[in-house]
Amino acid sequence: RQPPRSGGVRVPAAAKRNMLSDQGRSVVEHSWEQVQALGAYSVGELLYKHTFQLAPEAVALFPPEVRQKYRDWSAEEGSDEEDIWESPALRKLFGKVVNAVGCTVAGLHDMSRLVPMLTKLGHRHINYGVSEGHWVVLGKALDLTLRDILGDDYTHEVQQAWSMVYGFMSSIMIEGLRQAIKAKARLALGADASRSDAGCLDETASQCSSRSGTMCSEAPASITGASMTSISTALVAGGAYVAASVKEDLAYERQGPGAVSAPTA
Repeated sequence: RQPPRSGGVRVPAAAKRNMLSDQGRSVVEHSWEQVQALGAYSVGELLYKHTFQLAPEAVALFPPEVRQKYRDWSAEEGSDEEDIWESPALRKLFGKVVNAVGCTVAGLHDMSRLVPMLTKLGHRHINYGVSEGHWVVLGKALDLTLRDILGDDYTHEVQQAWSMVYGFMSSIMIEGLRQAIKAKARLALGADASRSDAGCLDETASQCSSRSGTMCSEAPASITGASMTSISTALVAGGAYVAASVKEDLAYERQGPGAVSAPTA
């Protein structure tokens, strides 16, 4: 078995602490076959129910208008989304989480592709009202879900291996969320600076117009060429990030859970 390919990507320190050995990867891949056989929807249902049992306040993250976005509107689903415990939309939504876990298992051998994918998933969570603490709850819910599915096969060794897989996955996604929060803050800071400088321009123009025959030859110190370049750079970078985030989010929501790719040795 070849060691994981990193391709020069930066792996967060917390993720490095959760990188599996060859034996650990083999244990996870073998048990994942049993999870995969149950199907993403069924596993997603177990996962969301355990999540809400552990953290009832998390229900507020999925109001009816959010759940409606994940409906297939098929006759089999019906039209009632009032019962949070029997929600086709949440089965589908948490099925996406199961798919992310499956992609992590399948991609453990190639960090150059896995790390950027998980980072982008973390970026998108800035739009969902998710905090870092929610990943802790989800990790506990996944542990209970795996216990339900694997039964006696969920040995201490298997549990430890899965704990490392989830620790690896969640730490990279959390890093992605932190990056998105910082980018949003930079965008807001740039917008505030732009509004402040626009006010300075208005004030200066007013002063100049009140002086007959006097030309305004100097810009205020707060809007020198260097500062305007910095503001423009921040706004362009922030705008590009938001546009990319929205585009990725829309594309992600159009994807169904589908079948999880089988792990490759």
